[in-house]
Amino acid sequence: MSEDSKGNPSKNTILMGFLRKLSQQKQAQVLTISLEKLATRFGVDETEILALFNQMKNEAYKDTFLSTPYNERIILFPQCLRNPDCEAKQDEWGYKCVDCGRCGISRIKNLAKELGYAALFIVRGGSVIEKIFAEFNPKAVIGVACNKEVFLGNLVCEKHGVVTQSVLLTKEGCYNTDVNFKQVEKCVKAIDSSILEEHNETKEGTHTKKDTN
Repeated sequence: MSEDSKGNPSKNTILMGFLRKLSQQKQAQVLTISLEKLATRFGVDETEILALFNQMKNEAYKDTFLSTPYNERIILFPQCLRNPDCEAKQDEWGYKCVDCGRCGISRIKNLAKELGYAALFIVRGGSVIEKIFAEFNPKAVIGVACNKEVFLGNLVCEKHGVVTQSVLLTKEGCYNTDVNFKQVEKCVKAIDSSILEEHNETKEGTHTKKDTN
């Protein structure tokens, strides 16, 4: 435990303790007000508080996420990650990637398809997420977004009993944002070894069945 010069717990340690307790709460209003109060009390930027909170959520859900098969997961990208010359078409869920290759989303889309993910969405806003959950009923979600959107997305996921892993944008904003796509790829591939073994056996069995037909 980190301590100050007088042997008392440091401000950082106390803050982390509060955040750990808050990360177990599931009421949106309580969480939002509490995080705002924490930021004021400790004199830190609210973004820093959100980043720490989201990090703890990732840690809390990690084991359950890893034990969730690929075909029970979905991926959510924000529309702001699209290249300015993106050729994606709009549908009821958001934007549909057409593999124009102008950004890294198409690479992740093809990887997710190869692994057997249930779906990948490029959403225009958070309101469509409820609709996606109702239609596709995922058990786990990989969310790529800014700190605030990840925080709000976590609340929606908890409401539906969906576990999450988030990858934060490296450049935020409403347009022409960026993310570490290698980090996203690593998250997409991540899975418990026993689940991966089952996945590979199922895949091999499917290929064998096709070959014999």
